[in-house]
Amino acid sequence: MKRYLIAALLILVAGLHADARAQDLGLEYGTTRAGYDQALQDPAGLGAYLDLPVSDRFAVRLTASHQTEATSIRRSPCTGLARPGEDCSIRSFEGDAQWTVLGAGLAVRPTPAIAGFEPELYLLVTGTDVDAVFPEQEGDARLRPITPDGFAIGWSAGAQVHYSVTALVGLTGRVGVLAPQLDACGNDGWFAFCDDRTLVEFGVGMRLNWSAFLP
Repeated sequence: MKRYLIAALLILVAGLHADARAQDLGLEYGTTRAGYDQALQDPAGLGAYLDLPVSDRFAVRLTASHQTEATSIRRSPCTGLARPGEDCSIRSFEGDAQWTVLGAGLAVRPTPAIAGFEPELYLLVTGTDVDAVFPEQEGDARLRPITPDGFAIGWSAGAQVHYSVTALVGLTGRVGVLAPQLDACGNDGWFAFCDDRTLVEFGVGMRLNWSAFLP
């Protein structure tokens, strides 16, 4: 389902009535330092963004990323009050977590201080969806931490540097922070995503300049 949301966002963006000559499409491989109680530690995956210019220095930025993580954990399958006779011994589980973030906001490109290197700053409103399930390695038990229902609304901000390799393509490096504000808390269960925290993001990739191959 998440891959279809990302595809739908990119298709929608491609149809916007903005001057394609000035649009920039960025693709990157990134990771998030999440640290959510073994449920999601350091997911990594692909992301994309599209800048729709509103002036020489400002652009509307739309982003989408999907990161995954496979990990092994050892813990009891019991949460809260165990039922009489229930086996709550520590067991091994093999997990698969998925982390999807959609964003929209503003990108600013200050005047470059070094020729060839173009700095960027961005501030986005984000929607974050997380899912994780951990089947037992040698049994039928399954662990699933409590996650938010649908997309959680938060924000992200950061800085990016773009280096032009050719007129068409350049390399990018990004560091930022993400405050997903998941807030999936309760009185019973495995609430790994209950902490309201700000996460660090890293990414490297490339940026395509449409104007290089348009007449």
